[in-house]
Amino acid sequence: TPVRISRNGEYLFYGQITTYDQNIQQPNYSTVNVTCSDAFQTFNNIKLQAQTTTQQSYGDRLNAVLNSTGQLTGAGERNIATGVSTIGAVPIEEGAALQDYLLRIQNCEYGRMFISRSGVFTAQLRVQAEITNPLATFNDTGTAIDYDTFDIANS
Repeated sequence: TPVRISRNGEYLFYGQITTYDQNIQQPNYSTVNVTCSDAFQTFNNIKLQAQTTTQQSYGDRLNAVLNSTGQLTGAGERNIATGVSTIGAVPIEEGAALQDYLLRIQNCEYGRMFISRSGVFTAQLRVQAEITNPLATFNDTGTAIDYDTFDIANS
């Protein structure tokens, strides 16, 4: 089930619901825990066919592997930088997870790869400066955005 999460009318996340857990307690109290994931969860479940590759730029290799799996082929579903790395002709093993292979490509570039808040697969080239001024601060002291639990899951 597709899901978008927004705050003050601005989208923060685009993905899909992966689990839904409702806990009903009487009287008149219930909680719902919804777990969502972006396209990387889907990529982890896609297995690649064995294939040989040619020497390519970072962006060309990302596009080639996504094309070979039929993923994100619609207009505007990808925003992939050309990059500065040239990736050698390395064979792809039968049954390799698409997500693992994408991360191997990313390790050659040392840029950023993510699903944007609008659901676009984004691959950026190498960056020098790190993000230093956060746009949102979460804490449990009442001086920022409040939260109950926080968990980071990498698949």
